[in-house]
Amino acid sequence: MSIFQSNLEQRKGWHPATSTGLILLASSLLVACSESDSQPLPTDTAQNLQGIWERPGYGLLLEVDGNALTAFEATRATCFLRDSGAAAEFLGEFPVVDIDGDRLQLSESELGQPAIFSRIDALPAVCEEPIGDSITEQFDHVWHTFNDYYAFFNERGVDWMSQYDQWRPTLSDQSSEEDLAQALIGLLTPIDDSHVSLTFDGEGSFDPAQPRGFLKMLVEEFEAQSEISDQESYVVGVLNQWRDDIQSRYIGAPFNTLDGDLADLIQWGVMGQEVGYLSINQFFTTLDASEATDVAIFNDALDQALTDLAGTSALVIDVRLSPGGRDAVSIAIANRFADTERLAATKAARDHQGLKETQNYTIRPSDRQNYSTPVVLITSGFSVSATEAFTLLMRSLPQVTHLGETTNGALSDVLEKALPNDGEFTLSNEVYSDANGQVFEAVGIPPTVSVPVLSKEARDRGEDSALNAAFDVLGLPSPVL
Repeated sequence: MSIFQSNLEQRKGWHPATSTGLILLASSLLVACSESDSQPLPTDTAQNLQGIWERPGYGLLLEVDGNALTAFEATRATCFLRDSGAAAEFLGEFPVVDIDGDRLQLSESELGQPAIFSRIDALPAVCEEPIGDSITEQFDHVWHTFNDYYAFFNERGVDWMSQYDQWRPTLSDQSSEEDLAQALIGLLTPIDDSHVSLTFDGEGSFDPAQPRGFLKMLVEEFEAQSEISDQESYVVGVLNQWRDDIQSRYIGAPFNTLDGDLADLIQWGVMGQEVGYLSINQFFTTLDASEATDVAIFNDALDQALTDLAGTSALVIDVRLSPGGRDAVSIAIANRFADTERLAATKAARDHQGLKETQNYTIRPSDRQNYSTPVVLITSGFSVSATEAFTLLMRSLPQVTHLGETTNGALSDVLEKALPNDGEFTLSNEVYSDANGQVFEAVGIPPTVSVPVLSKEARDRGEDSALNAAFDVLGLPSPVL
């Protein structure tokens, strides 16, 4: 399987930032809390945890009674009882747990941003009668969830009330699940956001986002030719040839990689005599790995790559094909290039009342193998989510030049929600800003040097338009063999 095929499937089946920031906190309840032999919480923790906890800006409520925990997903008008089980099993998913009075913080790793909860006096009144599985209740819950927590209707140019008026009348409680699916697809179609999706009982899915950058260009190329009848085959073929050309014409040798199943994570080599090449193809390992495990694996990988590239005078970091992953991995990698501790970015959830608590993204020099010479970072319209967080972090560094295409413009973590019919839907509820307070959601992060990243003219010559531009920025001749 090519890198692009792997990434394409991850984009379809898994939104890149799902694990970042612990947005799907309730997911661990689905399995872990079904265990009947869980150990009780330590006495002090159990006492401090009792009561109702709300994660402001995310619509997640936790009710802890003894060692039992119940999770609700609430809006101002609706509430869904997501799951229930043992509190000890739930907390066991999070190595970093901090309870300080009426404030609860849960983290998957030291580098990850914590999920912050506040203690409240009681569950909202809407949770006294959670929604059932009627068609209209489920439609209304989706609409109200977006209405309360989707942060970018203005930026995406969507009249949300108009969407309700168009699609709600098409349903009644006698409607079918297929009718509900079609109404929800119609409801979400105008939201051109890579972190918005629907999944129907695990069987099918819908993503309203449109292709951007080089991917859009390749789709147009496919439509303009007649030799290859399958779009995916065309796109994958172009990208496989492009990867081969980098190895044969710029590096003159196969990529260095990790071993086994991790070989597609990162690839590196030396172009010419003095410029390193590092391709980061995703910011996670597998869907089942913990955040701490991912950070450890990428740290070990960077030790190998940066040791091999230590003698180079400059480095090109290529994230053109990265669909994202975990912000904690983005921070761990960016730390390898930091010259000093600095605030590089911030994020805050936004709901109907406005922005919530701001969380800072601070990078600092790693105590492991670092790299301090000039860096050129190449992005594309396919670079999304945690890849865009990484881009913000790297752009804060003085030795980094950002080159290529504007990024996708979907920086927010994915807020994942469930429905009684076993469907799921996702949305964007977080506002990321760079260190100067600039927000790039919906518009993408523009490069300092804008160039086509996969121009057909260069490909026809067996060359890479972005790499050629990177050598121009570095003031060096292209090493094309």
